[in-house]
Amino acid sequence: MIDGPPEVLKTGEVARMLGVSPSTVQSWAYRGLLDYTRTPGGQLRFYRHQIEAILDGTGSGD
Repeated sequence: MIDGPPEVLKTGEVARMLGVSPSTVQSWAYRGLLDYTRTPGGQLRFYRHQIEAILDGTGSGD
């Protein structure tokens, strides 16, 4: 199996998955509760593995 870059999600996708608003997701990111990266245009992207770990109840995905 060849590993590529980690899969990332948009703010709205994460919000829907977690049942919160996009502004809550952004707030969590800025407070250091969610890891994120930025696109060249400055938009936030979140790591799927971390969001899935939160949904599974296994923590922050670190």
